[in-house]
Amino acid sequence: TLSSERYRQLVAQHAGEARIFSQPCPGLADLIETADLDSPAVLERIAQSCAPLSEAGVDTVLLGCTHYPLVQAHIQARLGEHVRLLNIESAVARQAARLWRHWREAHPEEGVAQGIQLASTGDPLPLQRLAREALGWPLEARQRKL
Repeated sequence: TLSSERYRQLVAQHAGEARIFSQPCPGLADLIETADLDSPAVLERIAQSCAPLSEAGVDTVLLGCTHYPLVQAHIQARLGEHVRLLNIESAVARQAARLWRHWREAHPEEGVAQGIQLASTGDPLPLQRLAREALGWPLEARQRKL
């Protein structure tokens, strides 16, 4: 994400006078999907990713992955209460809704969904596990091709 042209365009368009410090968090999303959210591996990866942010003296951090709110308390604890954390979930939710509407229009034979359905274009099991463990939703996830 940080190396994308779209990211560079957004920073150039919206940063203004703010000093932007981009910090990759390689492997953190994968750990969140596959490990206990309080595991030493997750906590260590958070510590590694937050250290450069603390050293840079940042005052605001945008959590740029939909997985990160699941460990937001750990990130906040590592950075300190003086650092403001922002999430991207509203923008992601709007985009997901737009894509879902487009998919539903292209596949009217699927009928109207009742309640919440979980679908992934990848392996659905991590999504199902996260829904159950993090959200308490006892739902089955299925794989869906675009």
